[in-house]
Amino acid sequence: MEKKSLSKTSELPLMLGYFVFSIFLNSLGNALTVSLNLGSALWTAAAVNVAHAAALQLSWILFVEGFLVILLNLFLVGHLSVRRVVGNLIFMVSFSYLVGGLSGELVTLGIGNLALPLRIVLDCVGIVLIATAISIYQRVNLIMHPCDDLMQILRFKFFLRKVKYIRTLKF
Repeated sequence: MEKKSLSKTSELPLMLGYFVFSIFLNSLGNALTVSLNLGSALWTAAAVNVAHAAALQLSWILFVEGFLVILLNLFLVGHLSVRRVVGNLIFMVSFSYLVGGLSGELVTLGIGNLALPLRIVLDCVGIVLIATAISIYQRVNLIMHPCDDLMQILRFKFFLRKVKYIRTLKF
């Protein structure tokens, strides 16, 4: 049986659907790990710490963090890519808003008061949601989180695809 290829116009709505789904999954996973306070993704954990120290909303810190990484990415790439910048901004606005809102709602629901074993399981579920979401939006390849875009820039421009060096640098 021959596999039919989709035309670019019929493929775009499907890709956008996957992308929107992945942002929601990523945001939910991050909100879950933030609200459980047992550990979360690297960049989100940093934003949570800054938000607590500065007494600012997590949504704003996530957005500012993403914006600063967008500026770093522009410097590293060496030229302005309007599509990349606008895409990163779209990602950060939606992601920041959703993580801040969802984590607040989960805290209000009392998720942090659950028994520790259940919280550990839910934290692991959150991390799996984050990993799944990242996998989806990197495969869709329309728009990336600025921090993931940074890793791709470093990988392909400076480290010639040597992933082990990128992982070390990332931490």
